[in-house]
Amino acid sequence: MELNDSILEFNKEIEDICKHSKRSRDDITIIAVSKGRSLNTILKLNNNNQKNFGENKVQEITKKYNELFDAQIKHNISWHFIGHLQTNKINKLLPIIDTLHSLDSLHLLESIESYYRNRKIHNNFNNLNRLKCFIQVNIAQEKQKHGISVNELDKLVSLCKKSKVIEIKGLMTIAPLSSNQENSREFFQKLKFLADQYELKHLSMGMTNDYKIAIEEGATHLRIGRKIFDSDVGA
Repeated sequence: MELNDSILEFNKEIEDICKHSKRSRDDITIIAVSKGRSLNTILKLNNNNQKNFGENKVQEITKKYNELFDAQIKHNISWHFIGHLQTNKINKLLPIIDTLHSLDSLHLLESIESYYRNRKIHNNFNNLNRLKCFIQVNIAQEKQKHGISVNELDKLVSLCKKSKVIEIKGLMTIAPLSSNQENSREFFQKLKFLADQYELKHLSMGMTNDYKIAIEEGATHLRIGRKIFDSDVGA
C-alpha cells in the first residue's frame, strides 16, 4: 500500500471508531511518529495534510528541522517531542518544537523555566507562544519507563499551572506493552480520571497497538508510527 493511501485509510478508520464511540473526529489529533523515517517520507505525508509529527531523539529531530530550514522547503509541520528529554539538551530542542509530550519531573520543569529565564524572555510570553506540554505519568508504575508517579503529580500540575512559560495541555502515558489491546483500557481510564480531577482537557495516549481503546477512553492525541508507515501492520 502506498504511504498516502495508508494515511487516508487510517483516517477513515479513526472516523469510524469516533462514530462508534460517539466522539467527534475533530477532537482527535494524529501524531505520525516519524523516528527513523526519511525527510522525504515525512514531506510526502505533510503534502497529504498530515501536519503533526513526533520524534523521540533530540539529535534526529534537530537534524530534520535543520535540513528543512537549509533547503527552504515549504511545509506546515508541527513537531512534537515524545521521548525522554535530558536537561542538557533543552537548549537544542525547545526552539524547534511545538509540543513536549514528556514533561516527567519537577527537575525538568525547573530546567525549562531556567532556559527561558536565562534568555530574559521569561516575562514576554503570552498564551499564544508558551511551550505546550503534556505531563507524562507512569500510570502503571513500570520501573523501566519514565514518567512522574501519581503521588508526585499534584505538585507538578500546580507548578505548571502557575508557570509563565508552560501551557499545560494535559496528561500523557504509555500503557504496558501487551498482545491484547484491551489490557490498556484500565491504564487509559486511570489517566482520564486524573485529567478530570485536574480539569485538563487533553490526553496523549494510544499507539499502534491500542489506539482504538485509547479513543474509546478519551484520548485526544494519538502517537502512531508503524500503523501509518508500515503497510503490512494490521489493526
